[in-house]
Amino acid sequence: MKRVVVTGLGSVSPCGNTNEEILSTIKNQNQCFVKSKFDVVEFYGEVSEGYKTNFNKKQIRYMDKVSQLAFCAGEAAVLDSRLNLSELNKVRCGISIGTSMGGFQTLHTELTESALYGLEKISLLGMPKLLHNMIGANLSIAFDFKGGVFTYNNACASSATAIGEAYNKIQRNEFDVMLAGGAESCISEQVFKSFHRLGAMSTSKNIDEASIPFSKARSGFVLSEGSAVLVLEEYEHAIARDAPIYCEIKGYATTSDASSLVAPNTDGLTRCMEEALHDAEIEAHEVEYINAHGTGTQANDLVEAKAINRIFSSPFVSSTKSIHGHLLGAAGAFEALLCCLMIKNKQLFPQSNVSYADVDPEINLNLLLSKSIEYECGYILSNSFAFGGSNVSLVFSK
Repeated sequence: MKRVVVTGLGSVSPCGNTNEEILSTIKNQNQCFVKSKFDVVEFYGEVSEGYKTNFNKKQIRYMDKVSQLAFCAGEAAVLDSRLNLSELNKVRCGISIGTSMGGFQTLHTELTESALYGLEKISLLGMPKLLHNMIGANLSIAFDFKGGVFTYNNACASSATAIGEAYNKIQRNEFDVMLAGGAESCISEQVFKSFHRLGAMSTSKNIDEASIPFSKARSGFVLSEGSAVLVLEEYEHAIARDAPIYCEIKGYATTSDASSLVAPNTDGLTRCMEEALHDAEIEAHEVEYINAHGTGTQANDLVEAKAINRIFSSPFVSSTKSIHGHLLGAAGAFEALLCCLMIKNKQLFPQSNVSYADVDPEINLNLLLSKSIEYECGYILSNSFAFGGSNVSLVFSK
C-alpha cells in the first residue's frame, strides 16, 4: 500500500480565507460568528464577500456560492502545495468532494422565483449550479484533472468521507494526487428552522455561550458556511518534487449506526474509532489528541464522550466548533485542515468559552480548554459523525 501525505491546504471560512488568518483566529480564540438577520437563530458563521474578488462574471453566473467557495479553497490548496500543473499526469489526478446540501442557494432561488412568478422563471443554469457534483466538476475543469470526480453526500460526515476515500484511492495506487475536501453554503431561514425543530440549533442569546461543546449549559450548534480543500499526494511523488509536507494520513474508517436517523449511537461511534486505529496500525495509547465532532448538542457530546472513554485513557480532546461553528458537510475537511496546521505548527488547539467548572459532570474527558499546548508528535484522531448514523474517523501523524 502506498503512503499518503498532505502537501497543500486551502480554505474559505468565517475564520478567514488564508491559512495564516485561520491559524491566527483559532490560536487567539476569536469567535467567528455574526448576529443573525433571521428571527429563528441568534448567530451564524458567514464567509466575507471578499472571497470572490478575483472571480469573473462568468464564474459568478455559472457557480452556486458553494462551488465558488470550493473553487477558492481548491485554488489556494494547489498554490500552497507548489504543484507544477504542467508536469502532472492529469489522468492520475482526481477530485474528491463532500457536501451535505450542495447548491442549496440556487435551489432556494429557483423554487422561490417559480412559486412567485411561474415556471417560466426557471433558469437554464439552475440545474448545472445546484447539482452536488458540480462543486468537484468546476475544480476538475479548472485544473484539468481527468482521473475522476467523486462526490460524497453523507450529511455532516461528507467531507471527512471524501478525504478518507481519496486517501484509500491513493493508497491503492489509483492516483498520484487528489484534491479532497468539502464545501457548504446553506445559510437560510428554512434550514435554520428545520434544524431548530430538531432541537439541534443553539438557543443562546449570548455570543460567548452560543457554541459551548461539552458544557453543561450547551444548547446546540451554530451553523456556519465555508470550504476546505486538502492536496493529498502519494508520498514518493511528493518527495520526488520536494513538496512541502504538512503531515501523513495514517488511517480512515467509516461505520453506520444502523439504529436512528438523528440520534447518535455509542456502539457505532466506538467501532468507527477502533477501526480507524486498526487501519493506522496503532494502539489507543499512541493517540495524543482527538479533534471531537463536538457539536454542542446534548445527545452528541455525551454519546461521543462515552465512546471515547471506552477506548482511550487520557488523550487531549477539544471541539474547535466552539470557535468556527458547524460547517455541516464541510466540517470534517475544515477540521482536518486544522489538524494539519496543528501538526505543522507543533501546537494543539483548544476550544473556547468553556471552563473546567462549566463541563457537564457526566462528561469525563481530558478536555483542552482555553489554552493551546505543545504538540509532542503523537497521533491525531479527527471525528465526524452525521445524521443517518454515518460515522467517520481520520488519523493523522507528523
